Amino acid sequence: MLKSRHNTKRYKKRGETLWRARAIITQNGTDKTISATGRTKKEADAKLDDRITKLLTNTTPPGTTQTVTQLYAQLLSNKKTGSRPRKKSTITESANLYKRHIQPYIGNKPLNELEYNDIEQLIQKPIQRGHRRTAQRVQQIMGEIYRYAQKRYRRDIVTGKLILLNLMEDFDPVYIPPTDPPELWTPEQLELFLKASEEAYHERITSLLHPLFYLAVAAGLRRGELIGLPSDALVWRDGQAFIDVRTQIVFQTGLAPYRDTPKSRAGVRLVPVGEDVVRVLETHKERLALIRAKYDFIDHGLMFPTRTGQHFMPNTYYAYWHRLIKRLGLPKAVPHQLRKTYISYLTQQLINAGQYDPKLIMRVAGHSDYRVTMETYTLATAKQNAPAFEIGTILEPQNPDSPSRNNLNEDSEEAA
Repeated sequence: MLKSRHNTKRYKKRGETLWRARAIITQNGTDKTISATGRTKKEADAKLDDRITKLLTNTTPPGTTQTVTQLYAQLLSNKKTGSRPRKKSTITESANLYKRHIQPYIGNKPLNELEYNDIEQLIQKPIQRGHRRTAQRVQQIMGEIYRYAQKRYRRDIVTGKLILLNLMEDFDPVYIPPTDPPELWTPEQLELFLKASEEAYHERITSLLHPLFYLAVAAGLRRGELIGLPSDALVWRDGQAFIDVRTQIVFQTGLAPYRDTPKSRAGVRLVPVGEDVVRVLETHKERLALIRAKYDFIDHGLMFPTRTGQHFMPNTYYAYWHRLIKRLGLPKAVPHQLRKTYISYLTQQLINAGQYDPKLIMRVAGHSDYRVTMETYTLATAKQNAPAFEIGTILEPQNPDSPSRNNLNEDSEEAA
């Protein structure tokens, strides 16, 4: 309760005139002095009133849960410090989605006071804008909040002090209609792109993105894995060259780029590459030696740095890509299509060689679930021919009990 309130007084700080409002409240038998400042008397009084309201309503009355935002904050804290902590990128993505699509509408409401219509409107808003995957994520987050709250208030629910129903059980999962997979570039289109990229690479010493794109289509690495690939990532096992993928650089809205492990534990892997990739990477090392001698280069241990030694930023990466495909008149695409091309061509080659194995493709691609590989990435058709680059000796020898085949599987399992 509010015990007393002092007059708002004016004072000066560093030559600036400010106003301070003070009050004393009694909470749980203890007196607390709180204050607020503002540029005007009205602003200081308004801030003080807001703080008094928050402090006096902070306690949760019997039979009521905390607000949705309070419960979600506790849930995120558990995800950060629990026995199986989530990756920073996963938590940040979830928090950003919550702030945009959940908090403005129901964030200040106690969870047990939510009604069916509140949840329905929450899900329908992104659906009406055509963002069904966002609606699906909203469903998932709200389901996590309800399950966490039911676990937290289990004693009160069992003793009948609190009624908390999981409203998400009344909703069917958001339906996402299947879409036709994007058309992959033909081998001729892919060869045209790589040739133009190589020409630009040899024309200007500071044009350094060609080896990155080449490795994207010859090894199927993700953007963050390519940009953050260490300079010593090319390794050899029994005469076979591999790209050792153990790290990536994460780019997220609101955060500075940071280095992290791959997307999942399965992302830590060895990817076989052919002799053409080895030649491209060796040539790139020679190019970087020239860059070091000519520019103020600070070595950060990257395989594909800029001329100053820093990692590439996504806007530079995408600008070069779109400018080049526009000049060549190629169909619109995003750089991630190179990864899809690799996985699809690899699938086709394994089928042609009679060695098709979904789990092998999953390990090489760094997927934790083979269904992702099958449903999203395997787009090869009988019309598509072999690519204009080597995928490595993954197909040789064809004996499934051969040392090279067994070593690849063991390495992949260990990485996963």
